[in-house]
Amino acid sequence: MWYVIWVTSGKEEEIKEQCQKRLSGDMYKDIFVLRYTRRMKKKGQWQEVTRRLFPGYIFIDTEDIDAVRERLRDIDTMTIVLGNDDKPVPISDSEQAFLQSLIDDAYVVNMSTGHIIGDEIIIASGPLAGTKGIIKKINRHKKEAEIEVDLMGNVTRARVGLEIVSKVTEEEFAKLRQESIDLEAIYEGETDQACGREPAMEDVRPVVRILSGVFKGMTGRLVSEADDEIQVEVEVYNTAVKIWIGTNEVMIKA
Repeated sequence: MWYVIWVTSGKEEEIKEQCQKRLSGDMYKDIFVLRYTRRMKKKGQWQEVTRRLFPGYIFIDTEDIDAVRERLRDIDTMTIVLGNDDKPVPISDSEQAFLQSLIDDAYVVNMSTGHIIGDEIIIASGPLAGTKGIIKKINRHKKEAEIEVDLMGNVTRARVGLEIVSKVTEEEFAKLRQESIDLEAIYEGETDQACGREPAMEDVRPVVRILSGVFKGMTGRLVSEADDEIQVEVEVYNTAVKIWIGTNEVMIKA
């Protein structure tokens, strides 16, 4: 289970190392600082740097938090293991699963890339792909996005790396979309070889035709369903992306 330790901001790595020295290996699985990657321009060159995802917090994966807390009492700069009153409480299973879906093996949220089409943000690649409604703000200059995540039962904002590779109006995208639909109609019923395309592997997922919105007229494949929305995989700028859309805005073919 993951527990959150509230520490002095800026001393996360220092306190993490102190914890590792004081704890025996059988008391915990890992102790770590969550980070994210973003791109920065230094001396005319783009470089990837890492930043703290949650400044002032470190995480510990343990099944014996009471023993851990007792051993760490003497670390002056460590304040408290978060919980209810004086009882440490782990983050929920859903909160942990979501954070794990974003990070790599080094506990880093890597860069994502995406497009802005009208008011829609379409994530093309990276850990943000397939997420729903968590992006609240984008800074294209800094190549960052501000997202909302649940942590200890509260909604928390964090920054992650996001590069927007293109931005078009709905009208501009509609023209590109229509060209794609027209091309699909030309290819329909013809063999891949006749069309000069590589043979495609059979995709047995249901076909989804989008009836309204930015992607009206396009077809994709059903990925998952949740309440009154479904996740559909469509092709945008020759890249397969996953979008969420209302069930009343699509027609599904088995």
